[in-house]
Amino acid sequence: MKENNLKTLDFFVIFFGSACLTVFIKRALLSIVPELYATSTGNIIGSLWVQDGLFFLGVLLFLRLHGERLSILGWRLPKSATTVLGAVASGALLYLLMNMTALALNRLLPHGLAQQSVASYMQAGDGLAQKLVVWLTMGVLAPIVEETLFRGYLYQSIRNWLPTLPAMFLASLIFGATHMDVQRAIPLALGGFCLNLIAERQQSVLVSAISHATWNTLMIIAYYVAIQ
Repeated sequence: MKENNLKTLDFFVIFFGSACLTVFIKRALLSIVPELYATSTGNIIGSLWVQDGLFFLGVLLFLRLHGERLSILGWRLPKSATTVLGAVASGALLYLLMNMTALALNRLLPHGLAQQSVASYMQAGDGLAQKLVVWLTMGVLAPIVEETLFRGYLYQSIRNWLPTLPAMFLASLIFGATHMDVQRAIPLALGGFCLNLIAERQQSVLVSAISHATWNTLMIIAYYVAIQ
């Protein structure tokens, strides 16, 4: 069954190692350039950009150590414009699914859903430049990095010892859990499973990244509309 040299343990080293390094780098930057974190844009760059950059560098490092290339993770361009449009439509459907799930949880939970942690980077008074930074970070960078890490490295490593569906199921559960949001862990796992289906069907994490980007972009737009 083994199709590559990737190991599932690598994912946890990349994920938790990058998270710890992010905290260390943030503390160092705070002592050197504290003014960086005085603005929302600086906070995004000093936190989310650093973390996503470390995630991607970790993936590249372990790929090199195992003699593999990005293509083994599904780094392939969409086959056609139709594929891109399908990915966008799938992302929109995912957004609707997650929105309906959130509404249901809001009614079921005694105190409703807590605000998502990423919402702290978005404020009612954000100007166009800040909104663009938020979108580039959460609507472009994060989907590419997360698809490479979860639907790419994690999933492909699990496929070495589990069949396709169980591997997708396990990778999706880990995706939901690593967001550190107990209330949304299962919905996020469901979303991750749908993204995994897209990546597997198209044999491309770049296609699932388009769906993920669409989902996140719609979420950002809806949040800004709600807080105006």
